[in-house]
Order: sequence, then structure tokens, then C-alpha cells
Amino acid sequence: MQIVGELLNDMYGLGPIEPLFADETVSDVLVNGPDQVYVEHHGRLELTNCKFHDNAHVINVAQRISAGMGRRVDESSPMVDARLADGSRVNVVPLPLVIHGASISIRKFSKRNA
Repeated sequence: MQIVGELLNDMYGLGPIEPLFADETVSDVLVNGPDQVYVEHHGRLELTNCKFHDNAHVINVAQRISAGMGRRVDESSPMVDARLADGSRVNVVPLPLVIHGASISIRKFSKRNA
């Protein structure tokens, strides 16, 4: 069943970072290329074991996120700053503007009332 979930996340969701995004204790998800995915947990930045297949996989997820917001990431629009439906802020920067692979950062907002 885990493989089915991973395939669905890759086809329709945020790929390998979908479970991180769903974790309510995570406030930030930071992708720095295919091999470096960090989360901010309770104010501390932690490297996860989450990985993308390659930079093309990161770009595919970044394009899916951007398209869902009516935006695009390509040579004519090399950076995207936008909000997801839940209010989370997203920033996407592809190669060659970044050194180690495409960058995706998502700043989540708490679902709890202040």
C-alpha cells in the first residue's frame, strides 16, 4: 500500500514531500535539490531522509505546485512566489538560478486558532 500512496503523491500531490507537508508539527519544508530536504520542527531545522529521484523530479513537483496556483515555472518565469489554497506560502527557484538543484520552500501556517 505504501507504493500506491507514493505513486499517488507523485502523480497528484507534492511527491515525496507530501507526508512532510501533512505533518502538523512541521512549519517549513525546504527542498534544496533532489537529495536535501529539510523541515522545521518546533523551531529547529532538521535534515530528513526524504529524497527525490533527480532534479527533473523536483522540477516536476515544482511545476505541479505552480500550475495549481495558476502560475508556471520555466525560462520565461524562473521564480514563483505564491500561496497554496490553505494559505501556505510557496517559493520555487529552478536551475540554473540555484546551484545544487531546484529549490522549493513551503511555509505552512498552523491550523490551530491563536
